[in-house]
Parts: sequence; C-alpha cells; structure tokens
Amino acid sequence: MAIIGGGYTGLSAALTLARLGHRPVVLDMEPIGYGAPSRNGGMVSGALKLAKGDIVARAGQERADRLIREVACSLGFIEETIAREGIECHYRRSGRFVAAWTRRHWNTMAARADWLAGVTGGEVRMVPPARTREDLGSDHYRGGMVVEAAGSLHPALYVQGLARARPPAPARC
Repeated sequence: MAIIGGGYTGLSAALTLARLGHRPVVLDMEPIGYGAPSRNGGMVSGALKLAKGDIVARAGQERADRLIREVACSLGFIEETIAREGIECHYRRSGRFVAAWTRRHWNTMAARADWLAGVTGGEVRMVPPARTREDLGSDHYRGGMVVEAAGSLHPALYVQGLARARPPAPARC
C-alpha cells in the first residue's frame, strides 16, 4: 500500500494503517516533512477560518454544524497522537485570540460565540474593546474572541515524530 506525500496527512494515514496491521510505504519526491509540514507557524486548532465567509449561508445550518463538529475533533486527535506516540514537539494548549478590527466585526463574532461553543464543545469567550489590552497587550483592536481549543507545537519536531512512530505489531493467533 503506497501513500503519496510525506507530510502530516500522509504520515498520519500511514500510522493509522500500520496500527490496523497494514504495511504502508510513504513516497515523497523530497525528504519526509521537507516543505510546509516542517516550516509552518506551528499553530494547532480544531476550528475553521469562519472569517472568510458565512459557512451557514453556504452550507446550511445542519451541514455547517456537522462540519464544525468534525473539525473540532481534529484537535483532540492531534493531542492523542502526540501523547500516544510520545512525540516531543513542545506542544502546548494555549488558546488563541481572534482580534476584531471594528465594532461591527466584534458584534458579528459575539453573535456567533455561543453557537461556536455549542457545536465545538469548547470554551469561547468575548473580550470587550475596553479589555483588549489585558488579553492581547495592545489597544490596536476593538476587542475580540478567545477560543480555548487551540495550541502550538514545533512543526519540524512533530513531523519527525510522526515519521518515527511505530505502532505495536498486531497480535497474531
């Protein structure tokens, strides 16, 4: 079984298949983890970039809720993989601050905060403009949203850890 691409997706798929008793081979034209997997900012999140458009308007409420719940599970999947495989990649669950540029932007985020918390099961809280400095250290933005389900890791160490991970051999009868 061949997997094309030695990034996060290919290595994770290979690890999953190996845990199921298969012997996948990962193929890449560059060294494993060469490009974006080892050179990104290391931000980890179980969220979609909702600022790019209204997902409910584009997909409908039921489909949007299902998609967001599914994406929210990805953070737990990464955390479980790091713990189970003992990957030393400086992972830290830190949350993230999504800054509002205007009062209208803040109001739009605030209108979605409860819904976002409900479908993801994660804590989401709004930071009013007067308290932005406390969370961000700056008065540049008009408040924002804190999403607790986010973290950071060292991307090169994570991809190397995925490449080195070896699941236990399946039991034979």
